[in-house]
Amino acid sequence: MSRYDRIPTPVEVTLLDLSTVEVDALDYLRREAQVAREHGQPDKQMPEKVRAGEAWGVVETSHGLYALCTEGVGPGHPITDDDPLLVDIFVERHEEDGDKTFIAMFPSCQARLKPEDLREKMTGEKVNLAEYVRTFGARLESNYESWRQLLETAA
Repeated sequence: MSRYDRIPTPVEVTLLDLSTVEVDALDYLRREAQVAREHGQPDKQMPEKVRAGEAWGVVETSHGLYALCTEGVGPGHPITDDDPLLVDIFVERHEEDGDKTFIAMFPSCQARLKPEDLREKMTGEKVNLAEYVRTFGARLESNYESWRQLLETAA
């Protein structure tokens, strides 16, 4: 039995596949590193592997498309063309590092995803909100409850 009992919800989160976002970000970061090397920074490391900071999902409502990560964090309003979802991209490995990976403290860039972009990345796989938002402590439970209330009202 959990210390926190979640109120059940009918809200379903559609998972996103951000692999193309990661490919585009890696291309951008590699071009940026190459330009730096060509303009006086010969020691600039060349990114080899990146990852999106979080796993993201979306919920389509009558008010628009909401996005949230598995921490239960995201904009508290629908994603729009003027206010897109910002996804942090982190470098995990540089060519010079061989097989070693690392955990970057700060993102190297951000991807700006508009509603059309998010819809293109929807996998079709749905997960109930109560299962989607991780469970571990009061913060995550509070995040879940905030999203449950918002999305049930917006539905």
